[in-house]
Amino acid sequence: MGKTATDGTGILIRAATAADLPAVISLAALYDTAIIGEPDTDESDFADAWNNPRTRISDDVWVAVNPDEDLVAYEHSVDPAGNGRLEIEGFVHPDWQGRGISTVLLARAIRRARELADGLPAVTRRFVRVGTFTKDLSACGVMESAGLTRVRYFLRMTIELEEEPPGLALPDQIRIVPLAPNDSLEQVHAACDEIFRDHWGNTPIGYDAWVSLRTEGERF
Repeated sequence: MGKTATDGTGILIRAATAADLPAVISLAALYDTAIIGEPDTDESDFADAWNNPRTRISDDVWVAVNPDEDLVAYEHSVDPAGNGRLEIEGFVHPDWQGRGISTVLLARAIRRARELADGLPAVTRRFVRVGTFTKDLSACGVMESAGLTRVRYFLRMTIELEEEPPGLALPDQIRIVPLAPNDSLEQVHAACDEIFRDHWGNTPIGYDAWVSLRTEGERF
């Protein structure tokens, strides 16, 4: 899809390219800091979307740039495991919020999610998950205006350690060993399936798709 102007903003929305990733990560850190006071994002947070063979960057990922070609917003709409659990993520530079950019990007991402869902087998359960910080009231309002409903909250617990915690001994008959890239991951996959079986929104992922999703990124 070619460039599209958002009315009255001086912003152009275009398909992302691999060269945009460093700027996207920098923008994410800036956005995080404005909302929660510190960066909360790094390259690994984009691995499932950008390094996934199911993702077509030219169709599933967008950036918005201002007249100076500075990146001011980001959005992606992907089905990382091909199992109908569609994921949308986006954010806007603090200085460019309130101009309708997020509304345009979210509408485009939802349209793409519908296209991805239509390509799945009829028996597949489909749902779209869009997340943001609860402190970003503007983003929450845009999502609700688009028909999305608040259904889940995730809280992060942290602690400041004043000293090194004591070491713990492993239980009998348990040992920790390195995992080599060529090792079979079937037991790991089975364990993950069992661990997350009752987790909210969990949809089982077949072994081949799981291996592709978890091992084909540059950080593995």
